[in-house]
Amino acid sequence: METILSNIIKIETKSVYGNDLIYVVSEHAEAIQNLTGKKTIDASDIKQLKALGFTFEAAVPALAVN
Repeated sequence: METILSNIIKIETKSVYGNDLIYVVSEHAEAIQNLTGKKTIDASDIKQLKALGFTFEAAVPALAVN
């Protein structure tokens, strides 16, 4: 049986060497990486995914509790 994914893609932005990179952190990550050939997505990728009916949401990182 196939798994049905949500149409909400959770993303996280990280600054790497002064560049803001957008990472997909939801269950869509592997499929998007396979389609784009990249670990990060850019404005063009987001535009095309929105055209396919996806929406984006910023993921809130979990706080580490010691």
